[in-house]
Amino acid sequence: MKNLLPMAAGAVALVAANPASAATEVLVGSGSGMVTSTSTDTTATLDYSARGFDGTWTLAGVSDVTGSYTFDFTSEGFYSFFAVTAAASAFSGETVFSLYDAGPANCCASPSNGFLYTGSVMLDLVAGQEFGFRLSGANFDSAQTLRGTFSVVQATGAVPEPATWALFILGFGVIGAAMRSAARKNVSVKFA
Repeated sequence: MKNLLPMAAGAVALVAANPASAATEVLVGSGSGMVTSTSTDTTATLDYSARGFDGTWTLAGVSDVTGSYTFDFTSEGFYSFFAVTAAASAFSGETVFSLYDAGPANCCASPSNGFLYTGSVMLDLVAGQEFGFRLSGANFDSAQTLRGTFSVVQATGAVPEPATWALFILGFGVIGAAMRSAARKNVSVKFA
């Protein structure tokens, strides 16, 4: 019984020492782009550019974990000056969340003449399921420029699943029972 508390503390430390990370690695879309990702940092960046009136880019990957994760994003770009639209969404499986949807706008109201959008989104990831971010933009300008950078950072770790909470509660119950039984030793009281 004396070893129960250190073992429980060790199990909690082991769970806390192994945070899960979500994989974000694939780039598809029109134009050119580059994705950078490191194993020590949970940041992915997409630089893209295209010549034309519209374009769509997707930064996606397959999750290797299950849980709710929050991602902070920064999206900045230049899609020319006339009739400019800019949009971004996040997806996990079939669920889609709009991050922003701006325009059409002409010079010099955003998103025309450049834009900067920031925010956060929480995605419920499932191991083996695709998730990611889609960007799109359009203009009706003779310059036909579509370029920008989209960065995403994993802001928080997973929210524990119900089975994890049940295990924690069971563990605390066992610890409480062990402490209570240790306190109930045969004690005889004699009054004089």
